[in-house]
Amino acid sequence: MDIMGINFTKMHGLGNDFVIIDALGENFYLDRGLVCKISDRKKGVGCDQVLLLRNSDVADAEMVVFNSDGTISEACGNGARCVAKYLANKESKFEINLLSGNRILHCDIQNRGFVTICMGNPEYKWDKIPIAEPVDPLNLDLHFEDNLGNIIFNPIALNIGNPHVVFLVDDPYKIDLEQIGPIIENHALFPKKVNVNLASVLSRSSLKLRVWERGAGITLACGTGACASVIAANYRKHCDKNVEVTLPGGKLNISIDDNEKIFMTGPAEYSFSGNLFND
Repeated sequence: MDIMGINFTKMHGLGNDFVIIDALGENFYLDRGLVCKISDRKKGVGCDQVLLLRNSDVADAEMVVFNSDGTISEACGNGARCVAKYLANKESKFEINLLSGNRILHCDIQNRGFVTICMGNPEYKWDKIPIAEPVDPLNLDLHFEDNLGNIIFNPIALNIGNPHVVFLVDDPYKIDLEQIGPIIENHALFPKKVNVNLASVLSRSSLKLRVWERGAGITLACGTGACASVIAANYRKHCDKNVEVTLPGGKLNISIDDNEKIFMTGPAEYSFSGNLFND
């Protein structure tokens, strides 16, 4: 596909950065090679994910999420906040409904550039996460050792629109996530690969988190990872239902209501806009 003349907007949520391409009213799609070219931080615009906006009959827009390696992801929490803010400004609205994968995300634009999104309910069924065999996803018999001799074990797997595995650890920064992340991401137990979360419980209302994102690697923040980690810590009775999650790029607030719906609140910031062209 020729990229000449395609407008884009660069945004980020806590440093998790995106190139948004608005194809509403247009008729084009992105192939894997073009996504990789756009995502390249040395030769392209540079981003963790490319977000393509398309027309939807059931929402204000459909958001198609491409990882920086060109693969498609079913969900992206930080990206959804950025797209919601982009569409809200474009359409002068304070509420946006966004189709992402098989979920409709209800997004509310708050003060000071913050966005709250109802991320829906977590999925625990092994074949829906998905996991390759019928095991208990809330008590996985898995352990991994990094190059430094750190062992992580007994994670929880769940789906928050995309698959996650959460390890509760003492300090996520002492573990070589760059080395161990891709090993877990590509483990045979996860047929669609998996996002890897290392979460440390600081208090009943606070977590510290690092994430290896499927198809993107280590990012400064991951919204669905924050949601998954709070669900996992709450299930293990380590934290309550309203938790501040500190990631390398900043903080997200994650809350769980009585129906186990997950709400994520955090910032969405503009970086710059431009036009894609071939040399």
